[in-house]
Amino acid sequence: HRQPKQQAPDQDGVKETLELVEGILRPWRKTEHGYCDPKLGIVLWTRLELIAQHLRVFKATGYLNWVGCSEQVAVAAGRGKALARRLQEWLIDLAQDKTAIPTANYGPKNQSILADEHIANDIHLHLQTKGKYVSAGHVV
Repeated sequence: HRQPKQQAPDQDGVKETLELVEGILRPWRKTEHGYCDPKLGIVLWTRLELIAQHLRVFKATGYLNWVGCSEQVAVAAGRGKALARRLQEWLIDLAQDKTAIPTANYGPKNQSILADEHIANDIHLHLQTKGKYVSAGHVV
């Protein structure tokens, strides 16, 4: 059972980090009222939303029970203690370094590998050599 590197951020750190994350998730439009699309991939958007939820729950409980709040958010997301520990790590890192956004290393904007034209063409060529009837086994 791995513990976070540091203690929970203080009240000011929580407020600053929550403002930062909410600003990334919901950037204001420059010319109109309301928010614009942050253009985040689904993995990064989900991570930031979970971070914001953890901060909100922690703040609502009077800044008590850091670990319990992360576990509550993880359970609400349908996950378990592993996600709770990751939330704690991401938040501590982000509170200490505002540029430490938890990245999602799944390619540009989380696109499918088939978005790569060269790979898609290679797959098409391979499938064409299999004849008229192709099954999933030919792709794997």
